[in-house]
Amino acid sequence: GMIGMFSASVLAQGGGEIVEIGTATTGTTLSPIYTPKNYSFTQQLYTAEEIGTDGTITSIAFHWAFNGSKTFDIDVYMKHTERAYFETSADRIPLSASDKVFTGTINPDQDSWITITLDEPFEYDGSSNLVIAVHRTSGSPGFNDLDSNWNVIPTWYYTSTDRYTMLYMGDDQSQYVSLSPAYMAPSNNRPNIQIEIGSSTTTC
Repeated sequence: GMIGMFSASVLAQGGGEIVEIGTATTGTTLSPIYTPKNYSFTQQLYTAEEIGTDGTITSIAFHWAFNGSKTFDIDVYMKHTERAYFETSADRIPLSASDKVFTGTINPDQDSWITITLDEPFEYDGSSNLVIAVHRTSGSPGFNDLDSNWNVIPTWYYTSTDRYTMLYMGDDQSQYVSLSPAYMAPSNNRPNIQIEIGSSTTTC
């Protein structure tokens, strides 16, 4: 399929390398945080072929496209999966508390990569695909800011994929947003990501 056309660029940094997946500079408000709503839950899939190596994932970054300051309280989950894409809206990957790798606050305020350093580094096996889920638990109120032409100003950069590689949902009431929401919408608009991954040899 076309998914093989995604070239991952690799940048050396510190103890690991940064794998960047998705290079388009088109913008969306959907994912990793569905910014029009107060609370949201998203899942995005990245393949073993795209990540290109096994090792310990110590941080990830999403590309904020909005020149405005916002605060998001989030939980991030990671899990190995055989799934390379979502078939339908109901196809979300089950997650549990043990899959959580980060709890905290991010404060994007300009067009830049927003790095999330994991509380629990994730041991990635290099052969499975990877689901990264982001649960927005509170923060700045949901917003749909408009430009002078009444178009919604995007908040995240994404790159389109040929299959559904992202699921999203959001609500202004927290009780409807969980790890197993009643409904999630599928999308081809998968957020660009940087994954910092180091060699899996542990040093003491």
